[in-house]
Amino acid sequence: MRKNSLVNHSRPVLWIAASIVVVSIATVIDSRGSAADDAPTLHQFQRQQLTGTYFSEGVSAGDINGDGINDVVYGPYWFAGPDYQTKHEIYPPVPQDMNRYADHFFSWIYDFDQDGWNDIFVVGFPGTPAYVYENPKQAGLDAHWKKHQVFDWVSNESPELTDLLGDDRPELVCTRDGFFGFATIDAEDPFGTWQFHAISPQVTATRFGHGLGIGDVNGDDRLDIIHPKGWYEQPENDALTSRWMHHDVRLCGGSGGAEMYAYDVDGDGDNDIITSDSAHNFGLSWFEQIVDGDERTFKQHQIMGSHPSDNQYGVLFSEPHSVELADIDGDGLKDIVTGKTYWSHHRQSPMWDAGAVVYWFRLVRGEDGIDWVPYQADGEAGIGRQIVVNDLDADGHPDIIVGGMKGAHVLKHTQQPVSQEQWLAAQPKPYQGSKPPSAEGATAKRGPKSKIDPQTTRAVGAIEGESLKFLATGGNARPQDMSNFNADNWSGKSQLWWTDAKPGDTLTIQLPPVTGAIDLDVVLTCAVDYGIVQLSIDDQPLGEPIDLFDRQVVTTGVLSFPKLTLKGSKHTLGVTIVGANPNAKKAYMFALDYLRIKKSDGSYVADPAAGKATADNTADASGIRPKNLDGRVLNLDFETGTLDDWTATGTAFDSQPVKGDTVKPRRADMHSNHDGQFWIGGFEKLGDEPTGTLTSAPFIVSQPYASYLANGGEHESTRVELLRKDSERVFYQSNGTNSETMRRVIVDLRAHVGKEVMVRLVDESDGGWGHVNFDDFRLHAKPPARPTPAMIALTADEYPHAGLEARQAAEAMRVPEGFQVTVGAAEPDVKQPIAMALDDRGRVWIAEAYEYPTRAEGDVGRDRILIFEDTDDDGSLDHSKVFAEGLNLVSGLEVGFGGVWVGAAPYLMFIPDKDGDDVPDSEPQILLDGWGYQDTHETLNAFIWGPDGWLYGCHGVFTHSRVGKPGTPDDQRTPINCGVWRYHPTRHEFEVFAHGTSNPWGVDFNDHGQAFITACVIPHLYHIIDGARYQRQGGRHFNNHTYRDIVTIADHLHYLGATPHGGNSKSDSAGGGHAHAGAMIYLGDTWPEKYRGQLMMNNIHGQRLNVDVLEPAGSGYVGRHGPDFLLTGDQASQILNLRYGPDGNAWMIDWYDMQACHRRESTLHDRSNGRIYKISYGDEVGAAAPEIDFGSASDLQLAELTLHANDWYVRHGRRVLQERAAERVIATEAVTWLRQIATTHTDDTRRLRAAWALHVTGNFDSNVTRSLMADESPYVRGWSIQMVMESTAGNVTPEYLEQFVDMAGEDDSPIVRLYLASAAQKLALDSRWDLLQALTSHAEDTRDHNLPLMYWYAAEPLADLDASRAIALAMSAGERIPLLREFMLRRIGQSGEDSLTVLVVALGRASDAATQLTYLNAIRSSLEGRRQVKPPTQWTLVARKLLSSPDHDVRLQAVALGVTFGDQQALAAMRTQVADASAPLETRRVALRSLLDMDDPGLVPTLIDLLKVDSPLRDDAIRGLAQYDDAAIAPALLKVYGELNPAQKRSALATLCSRVNPGISLLTAIEAEQIPGTDLTADLVRQLQFLGNKKIDAMLDNVWGVARESAADKLAMIGEYKQLVASTDHPPADLELGRAVFAKTCMKCHVLYGVGFKVGPDLTGSNRANLEYLLSNIVDPSAVMAKEYVPTVVLVDDGRVVNGLVKAEDEFSLTVQTSDAVVVIPKDEIEQRATADKSMMPDDQLKQFSPHEVRSLIAYLRGKQQVPMRATKENAAAFFNGTDLSHWNGDPSLWSVEDGELVGRTDGLRRNDWIVSDLSVADFRLTVEVKLVENAGNSGIQFRSRAHDGEVSGYQADIGAGWWGKLYEEHGRKLLWDQSGESHVKPGEWNTYEIVARGHHIQTFLNGQPCVDLHDPDGAETGIIAFQLHSGGKTEVRFRNLKLEVL
Repeated sequence: MRKNSLVNHSRPVLWIAASIVVVSIATVIDSRGSAADDAPTLHQFQRQQLTGTYFSEGVSAGDINGDGINDVVYGPYWFAGPDYQTKHEIYPPVPQDMNRYADHFFSWIYDFDQDGWNDIFVVGFPGTPAYVYENPKQAGLDAHWKKHQVFDWVSNESPELTDLLGDDRPELVCTRDGFFGFATIDAEDPFGTWQFHAISPQVTATRFGHGLGIGDVNGDDRLDIIHPKGWYEQPENDALTSRWMHHDVRLCGGSGGAEMYAYDVDGDGDNDIITSDSAHNFGLSWFEQIVDGDERTFKQHQIMGSHPSDNQYGVLFSEPHSVELADIDGDGLKDIVTGKTYWSHHRQSPMWDAGAVVYWFRLVRGEDGIDWVPYQADGEAGIGRQIVVNDLDADGHPDIIVGGMKGAHVLKHTQQPVSQEQWLAAQPKPYQGSKPPSAEGATAKRGPKSKIDPQTTRAVGAIEGESLKFLATGGNARPQDMSNFNADNWSGKSQLWWTDAKPGDTLTIQLPPVTGAIDLDVVLTCAVDYGIVQLSIDDQPLGEPIDLFDRQVVTTGVLSFPKLTLKGSKHTLGVTIVGANPNAKKAYMFALDYLRIKKSDGSYVADPAAGKATADNTADASGIRPKNLDGRVLNLDFETGTLDDWTATGTAFDSQPVKGDTVKPRRADMHSNHDGQFWIGGFEKLGDEPTGTLTSAPFIVSQPYASYLANGGEHESTRVELLRKDSERVFYQSNGTNSETMRRVIVDLRAHVGKEVMVRLVDESDGGWGHVNFDDFRLHAKPPARPTPAMIALTADEYPHAGLEARQAAEAMRVPEGFQVTVGAAEPDVKQPIAMALDDRGRVWIAEAYEYPTRAEGDVGRDRILIFEDTDDDGSLDHSKVFAEGLNLVSGLEVGFGGVWVGAAPYLMFIPDKDGDDVPDSEPQILLDGWGYQDTHETLNAFIWGPDGWLYGCHGVFTHSRVGKPGTPDDQRTPINCGVWRYHPTRHEFEVFAHGTSNPWGVDFNDHGQAFITACVIPHLYHIIDGARYQRQGGRHFNNHTYRDIVTIADHLHYLGATPHGGNSKSDSAGGGHAHAGAMIYLGDTWPEKYRGQLMMNNIHGQRLNVDVLEPAGSGYVGRHGPDFLLTGDQASQILNLRYGPDGNAWMIDWYDMQACHRRESTLHDRSNGRIYKISYGDEVGAAAPEIDFGSASDLQLAELTLHANDWYVRHGRRVLQERAAERVIATEAVTWLRQIATTHTDDTRRLRAAWALHVTGNFDSNVTRSLMADESPYVRGWSIQMVMESTAGNVTPEYLEQFVDMAGEDDSPIVRLYLASAAQKLALDSRWDLLQALTSHAEDTRDHNLPLMYWYAAEPLADLDASRAIALAMSAGERIPLLREFMLRRIGQSGEDSLTVLVVALGRASDAATQLTYLNAIRSSLEGRRQVKPPTQWTLVARKLLSSPDHDVRLQAVALGVTFGDQQALAAMRTQVADASAPLETRRVALRSLLDMDDPGLVPTLIDLLKVDSPLRDDAIRGLAQYDDAAIAPALLKVYGELNPAQKRSALATLCSRVNPGISLLTAIEAEQIPGTDLTADLVRQLQFLGNKKIDAMLDNVWGVARESAADKLAMIGEYKQLVASTDHPPADLELGRAVFAKTCMKCHVLYGVGFKVGPDLTGSNRANLEYLLSNIVDPSAVMAKEYVPTVVLVDDGRVVNGLVKAEDEFSLTVQTSDAVVVIPKDEIEQRATADKSMMPDDQLKQFSPHEVRSLIAYLRGKQQVPMRATKENAAAFFNGTDLSHWNGDPSLWSVEDGELVGRTDGLRRNDWIVSDLSVADFRLTVEVKLVENAGNSGIQFRSRAHDGEVSGYQADIGAGWWGKLYEEHGRKLLWDQSGESHVKPGEWNTYEIVARGHHIQTFLNGQPCVDLHDPDGAETGIIAFQLHSGGKTEVRFRNLKLEVL
């Protein structure tokens, strides 16, 4: 055969079609004559399509079969020459997905084994292995070829197989893992592994990369390697081992394109460089080499760019991803062959849809230089990543072969003579078209600021941009309201705004008529997303281009263009986008504020819009003033100077309107922004105190839109309302932003056109920002701007209703415009509806729960299942029947598979009804038992069919189930408490899908099959992932090595708690509370589109439907707070579930009971009520019956429902198909249809629907799987992984596992990696290594919400499989995701002695301090709870290395670990460190911790010595003493007790209460009144009781009082407290005092409004408002204890008693959360351990308080909002702890703690900001040192103040130049003391500020000098303390040594 040396390229793709020859002719003229004559010749290229199917990105040509004729290789085929119509398979062909990328990129033909037969070398997707297919020779050419992997990793998208080294053998030139280099072939073993030789550091892309070439750059006859940033020079000798010198030079005009060539273009004897500039953009260039002595430089010559003008002949195409160099025309010069890589980056590339052209550029050397003359060879084939030029037919005319997305093509080249005329006619013509604008010379031209008249809000002589006529060649221009932008002023408060343009687009603005000499002024807008523009007048440029980039939104100021001469009267101002600043967002925006034309006589050309009706500063010229029914224009802009046409109530609007801007003179940071002369300024006349309303006369809505100016307070009590006259219903509300500057509000009135409407201003607030500003109401034909969202009014907290009839309750519900609520059924037809389901006929199935909350004895109860039906399609459920009775504690319900699925703990049951006659076929079948019901409102619930065919349900935290089939042994059962479970209806398999959360009572799936649940008490929203573990309300995860769990996706709470900023003690309801039930993600087809995909849930205590908007983020979602959808206003409403039906409307069930919280007393629940409501959109309630009979529908009809707009049909159709598939084979036409939809539909949600249907019916075959794994949608790719795992039960084939690993490394979607992480948990342990290695290679995942922890859950068990390998994985992964390293080392350390040895050995290998500390911390953490451990034998050598480390922390931690290992020298060193007062504090703390961990018996004297007042370790010493039984401890603690701060006192009391003798000493001290008895809080009393000592019990009776134990006593006590709360004989309850009492007691274990410690339940979402509920829990806390809150009492062998909640337990230790601390107890020290029968809270814990304190505490607990805390002598010591912002509320981006100082820092604020103390104080002395850095800016100390709505009002001791020492009342009487203390101040240094307040007497001192001395009987007598950052410029203020003394 004829052997080809290095014959060109090839590579595979997707399905097989018959070869079709497609012919096209492209002609090119060659002016050279042939040898025979001088006639020009015509070059023809005839296109032959070998295949139209996408198999590969490349091709190659050569003799395959030894017949001496070149063949073509494309992907899996070789096409035999000479006709190329017969194809032969090389390997099994797999068509590739054009929406992704092929697994075959390049091929070359070469005889590697020198057997005389050419083999094929194939390179796949970048970053994957390369293979040689061995030629099977003649006898085997029709069989598949043997495949040899020869290289593991080929990167860069222009590799080359070429003889690089001149040894007559090819080398592979490529990159690998970021290294440039080449691979050599062993001639003796060519099919073995090729060896890579790196010639560079790791400097390039690890996988992809564009641009690579080979050529002799420097003329030394050795081939060099070329890349876009330079070239590597081949060394003279030994190229394999010698250094390749790099020459840094730019050899590409873009980011990198294709192959790069060294070729002498200009014939000057040195080689130039030829390449494309960007593989996926534009550009083709050659770089001229210029040699000057030893210096080589390269000059770029562009052949083709991004605009037709960039090529001499106007040729333009994008994506020249491959370039070939060949002599096409036979003139001896090499020409360029390239083309458009069709669809290479899909829609991401420019001109992605342009023609798939192939061009050759003829090189011409002429007298004028170099020319590349372009000729189109073809217009349809396009190119891929590899072009081949080969004379296939040996006719002397090289042919072009291409392959790519459009298949493979041969462009056969022929020549024929033509006449000179034909030659001239065919020559490409020079480009004559336009050129793109240029940004060259652009400047950020700026001028003086405009002078705006405050009365007219306009610049003198201004012609407003928005008033001019214009024409845009691209984008959209329109007016924009600028009143909300405060960094500058715009004339008329508006501008002409041009958006969505691109470079080259032009805006032509018509100017008013003018002639002659003029001066032109222009004011433009600048912002971060504005472009560079060229201005012109009458097409003549005005100066250089102007760069409008700015970080702020400001104007350019006045740009002047003087002395212009205009001829004629019609003129235009042109604006051309020419580019954008490199730092700008490339949005290319432009805006014209105004222009001004000054004539030669000094007058201005008039604004053509001037003189029309009152100018509207929204710039909508069509805006009109409203009229009444009589046609009279109403005074809604107040320009009469009166309140004519308005009616006022109250006094808020007395003396209105206001004339002129009265804001600016009093507030430099704001202005009124009013229109005309008059406006409503709510504060300007009477301040904030008055209240009232101002209502306009009715007017006709004659236009579909309206606008008005408004601002003022941001709360709901200061608002503007629009209401209908006919119904007086308010349909729109807006509130302010705590600003005086009015902003334009746009309202959509389309629903009210033709109706009479009124405007009402409402001021119901008498506090700060308690006013409304308003002006200029207008109507518009078009919206002047985007409509303003309406104010969300959360006013339903009042809950005005209770006990309404069903119809009245429905009518009282408030829903969005267009919706209505009707009654489907109500009592007595339905009662206690706890669960619902909709069947295939649209009927509503209801489970009634009569037994709740107590399960009846035996299995028979009173619960039942009903079926409701709407037989007349009127929306009411007029017919009902009983399906089943006698059920017991029913809680879950779903219908399907020939029966009903019922959850009734302890059972999951199936009630068969195969014939569908609504009569059970038999008794219920028990599928699973073991479901717990310890807490009967947390049993199995919320059943729903998942898209994967499983039945899903929820389960609560305080019910403990061990689930299995009946008869399953306990050790084989599946445990679950809180979580989501699923059950397969045909395989009868059960599993926990995800663990965690609280008491979820709602689950649903979105369009992409993602599950979401709603929960109670803890944050309410979770994206549920297979195998995930979520934060828990209580208790521990079943897996002790969870370490961290996944938190909520919600970015909000449905209440306002103590947030880090913004709340400032404001915590009113923002959605109703923490308790939720039901979850519906609306996917119906009837409601407005904006509701699709929104998740609705009921808020139990808020009596409303909350809405969360699910936004994709990373691998998961963020839940945003949407407007509440439905407000019942009814205290009894308890909606438990809702589902949309076949008509697209939704049913919901309402338990309807005043008892909102779970109570075991069944008599507390109202058994008589229950409702089923329907929520409908539109006037009709909708028909309940579906449009299809699912039972009689064909398989194909059910399959076709996949495309239904209402997902109800999709779900039911899928389930019915699944039912049928369990009994028979699904019809072929249905399966075929589903496969087509799954693989070809344009909507990924529809592809998913079809895939799910295929999966549940068993038709998800390998072909579909491969297609979906390559799908463009990450959700489809992800689901394909899950379905493979399910269909194989986790036993995936090696091929699938390999594909998983490839996807883990290569797929750029975190969504796909999330599915792979879930899959990893189900793989066999030894199959996870490579997958996890690939998954954890993505550094970007470290910040993902889910991925780091999901990786951990899969990796964690590997610690036990192979600890050494697990460490290697962890250390590698930890470079990118540190959490994995930390957790794995901790996990390995907890695995036993062998694992400890592994860690120590690895520690010894670590060389850097950071890694050593990682290991040391992990080892110490793993040994926590073990006093002493025998060290591994390697420790001695390792310790020696560590102790010689130059890093102090390494040495310190090594010594600390040595203590645990029993090293006596380490022990002595640590004892010395603790006692050394000169040692660093953290060093001493580490030393003390290590000694306590090993229970150093000699430590007590040292600890007692550390109790002295100046010891920084006093807190640590007090807690440490609890560990020892020593007689000296109690006297030492009691001696210093009076000197301790409140936190230290609390720790001392806990230590004293931990043992009998110290406890007796404490009680003796209390009896002797040495210690106040009130210091002994309820939890400490319970701890003393747990000691079980009779003497202590007797002393407690004396100190605390005798406990009233009997039930009768407790009921009587509750009655007494009820009387106390209701009494009017006591002072009013003090909420602030109540919070102080709460902080002293309850807060130790409970959280309220986000503040407190989470030992017991979070109280925020509980039923606190119910006095009976509240008192029952206080008086008798042990009556109902959830298992998670049952304390464990531990007796330690030294007599110490520890009581608390078990948080963790392992082989060696028990971790207990007490009310004060987390205690780790070694198990070998536990003498006795028992579960207590009593709560950690003692009974009757209120007895320690006075009646006033009790009333105040209960009032605080029952409240709906957070309040400040009353300062006392005790808690004042904790005013500021010097370490963090505990007990303060402020914006953490502005306020922080640094070196014990409270620091406020800003670069500038638009409004004041405060950090607010929790404490409220009356009479006090506050001393603080303050430094105002550089004495710049302004600050102040607020006292006796009130925090509200983001503001603070009250007294302020001022700080700042010109203000030091003055007294100001913020938001009040302003300056109260104007005498400055400036002379006492040390500017820029620390100054001592002292404030003393006694009664009405206020005094302040600066550095000891008196400033204010004011008697102020009108001032506040109590309030909070806060520190201020004033609005304005840069400020840094620091406070230290804060001391608050309560007087």
